[in-house]
Amino acid sequence: MNRTVSSNRSKYTSTGSAGASFDEASRMGFPLLAIGLTPDSEAFLRGVLMSDPAVPPLVVVPEPIHADSVPGPIAAGVVEADATGGPPTSFVSYIGEREPGAPIIALIQESVAPRLEHADPVIPIVPVPISDRGASLLRRAVALAEGRAGLLARLNTIEVASERRAERFRALTMATRVAVWDWDLNEGRIWRSEGFEVLFGYPAKEVGETPEWWAERIHPEDRERALSRMDAPLSGDDDQIHLSYRFRTRDGSYVRVLDSGVVLKGDHERPIRLIGTMREMADLPNGDAAERAERAAAESSAAETALERLSSIERVTDAALAHLTLENLLTELLARLRTALGADAALAHLLTEDGTALRRRAWIGLRAVPARSVEIPLGSGISGRIAASGKPMIVPDLSESDISSPGILAEFASFLGAPLIVEGKTIGVLSVLTRNRRNFTASNQALIQIVADRVAFVVDRARLAERIRMEHRRLEALSHRLVRLQEEERREVARELHDGAGQLLMALRLALEPERLDRARFSAMLQDLSDQLGGISMNLRPPMLDDLGLLPALRWHLERFISQTGIATKLHHEGLDHRFKAELELAAFRIVQEALTNVARHARTYSASVDVIQDKGVLRVRVRDSGSGFDPEAVPPGFGAGLIGMRERSILLGGTLTIHSTPGKGTDVVAEFPVA
Repeated sequence: MNRTVSSNRSKYTSTGSAGASFDEASRMGFPLLAIGLTPDSEAFLRGVLMSDPAVPPLVVVPEPIHADSVPGPIAAGVVEADATGGPPTSFVSYIGEREPGAPIIALIQESVAPRLEHADPVIPIVPVPISDRGASLLRRAVALAEGRAGLLARLNTIEVASERRAERFRALTMATRVAVWDWDLNEGRIWRSEGFEVLFGYPAKEVGETPEWWAERIHPEDRERALSRMDAPLSGDDDQIHLSYRFRTRDGSYVRVLDSGVVLKGDHERPIRLIGTMREMADLPNGDAAERAERAAAESSAAETALERLSSIERVTDAALAHLTLENLLTELLARLRTALGADAALAHLLTEDGTALRRRAWIGLRAVPARSVEIPLGSGISGRIAASGKPMIVPDLSESDISSPGILAEFASFLGAPLIVEGKTIGVLSVLTRNRRNFTASNQALIQIVADRVAFVVDRARLAERIRMEHRRLEALSHRLVRLQEEERREVARELHDGAGQLLMALRLALEPERLDRARFSAMLQDLSDQLGGISMNLRPPMLDDLGLLPALRWHLERFISQTGIATKLHHEGLDHRFKAELELAAFRIVQEALTNVARHARTYSASVDVIQDKGVLRVRVRDSGSGFDPEAVPPGFGAGLIGMRERSILLGGTLTIHSTPGKGTDVVAEFPVA
């Protein structure tokens, strides 16, 4: 059947040579291929299609159909059903070979019952009656066929683009002679490119997805070194990989390769993937050049990392810090350090004067305000261990560590700290913390240690300057105190002489009058006068301190203190069986006297202890109580003058005075003097 049917719409074409007409129609969409239609069937088909501009174009080809009748894809085939109610078998076979899966629309006369069974069950048959009720069914069938063809076309486009990308990747692999690998650390599988076949002869089916497949093919002499170099990237301590080793090819020989890669990280800085390339190092039988290439690559990466680290260090430790006071210096330093390391908080601890503990001096980013008086003994807690060892420390999970201040650090998950060291001696600890768990890297640790090393001298100098200012204020306070004490002592002596000895002398004068003379009463009055004058003398300076020494004077003072205050006080002494220099005995006595006076005035306690021990050339005086305590950084009124006096007495004799006190936990005053 070869006929030409004219149409007033160019998208519907009927031709005896289908090629040109098909090209024209296919440019407007996926066409419907019609064959073997009667005039009535063709008129019905065209009438329905012309009434709906959204349907695809129609191509009518003559019979018989040849392989080249339809040069491109179609949306569906349209044919008139034969006498059995189904499409001709030859048409079904043609569609099955040319367009697998494309539907066939079988136009059926109303007098013929539809037959859906046919030779190829994969091809869907859509029977459409040639009637008014069949028009809507025809439109739906055509729309579904067009949609299917569009999806197939897009899929084909994607497949072609994917194949082109794969081909470009293969060509790139061939041109550059590299083997690409992608290690998924969560699943433990490694994808490897076709470069493993190009370079090493392993076909895709023989390339394993496990790390063991790679490790087994490393030369036995290189294996341990190569695997150990992978530890840092796998743990997140390094961001890049550069190593050289000998790798076994499929024929059993070994080639030297340069393996380079980068680490991709996910949440909490945890490594999730390693991506890299293996490249054969040609003409390197002894491996020297390969080692140089590996070193060069590693050094290049290290140089870039060092530049970034240096920039961070400069931002943290610029010269402007040297002009700040200790408090402002530490606060500014911690703010910069927190920013450089991307942390949530930062702390600075400095060593106490006696060198036995750390005390928190500055912080930033803490939700709770910590007490400055809290001390961390060396070797205790994280910061204490850093100070004792002189080495930095990373704690990925604080919940599993010994924390000296759980109230402060409970809100944090991870910790990184480094010691402040000056001339081989630790003077403090810098640390940063994060609220979310974080695996700090070796680079992070190196950065905080370099910062600590650079600012340690500045911090120490600022601390010394602060001590000098404090000592200057103490000297001024001491000078004022000495003048005040002199006036107070004179006033006290004058009062006691006036109220006590003066009154007794007046009574004695009266008692000496002949008419009033009573020898017994006169003798008692003389004894009372002697006791009062002796008490004044003892308060000014106990004679027994000069006559009998330190131990008898302390025993006398403690007996008097207990009787006057009711505070049970124990005396423990060792090595006091001989005399010391007079100024040393006086200083030790006055420190005990002043410390017990503070206990009576401020401690609100019922017990205290005094230890005076001489051992190995050192006289150690210690006064302890379990009373109310105080914050040494914020000395309460009434304490200052006495503390300054004790400290100055210690310093004048080359000794030291240390005060440990915490609110609610008592006070411990320790003075140490060298014994010549």
